[in-house]
Formats: sequence, structure tokens, C-alpha cells
Amino acid sequence: MKKIDLAAALSEKPFFRVIESTPRGQVAVMCLEKGQESGPGLDAHPTQDQWLYVLEGEGIVRTGGGETKIGPGDLYLIPSGEPHQVIGASEAPLRTIDFYSPPAY
Repeated sequence: MKKIDLAAALSEKPFFRVIESTPRGQVAVMCLEKGQESGPGLDAHPTQDQWLYVLEGEGIVRTGGGETKIGPGDLYLIPSGEPHQVIGASEAPLRTIDFYSPPAY
């Protein structure tokens, strides 16, 4: 067992940073300011499922099917192959924990 110092990882305010990986899974943190995008346009992980958990702030997730507002306590599954983009939408930074299986980065 290994304890992950999530508070330290979040205190650095990274745009995106992988904080731990195994051959079967990966966890990352993301911090988006208002209007900041996770990447240029819709992007997909071809073989990785992504779980996105919102810690604080609000945002929007764009997919091929439209837009969804997200906020604290929300947990979303983005299945492998689904194009998506995350955008910060509040004055407070959007902070998420992202889990990938298998690892994406």
C-alpha cells in the first residue's frame, strides 16, 4: 500500500499532472482557470477509460453529444474513444482528480 499526498499535488496548481501510475491504472490532477481548456478541441483516449471527479470549481465538459455542466462532487465516466474537452467556467479554479485505466500518459 502507498499513500498519495493529494493535498501536496493539488497545492502546486498544475494545469495537469500525473501523480501516480501502475501498469493497470493512473491518477492525475487537473486545475483549469476560468476559460482555460484541457486541450485544443475534442480529444479522445483510444483505449483508456477516464473517470473525472470534481473537487472544486465549476466547468463544462464538451463531447460529441453536447455540453454538460460539472461541479463539486460530480463524478463522470468518459469511456475510451469518446471525444471530450474540459473547460473551467467559474472564478474559482476547476480542480479535478482524473483516473485512467489503463494508463493514458
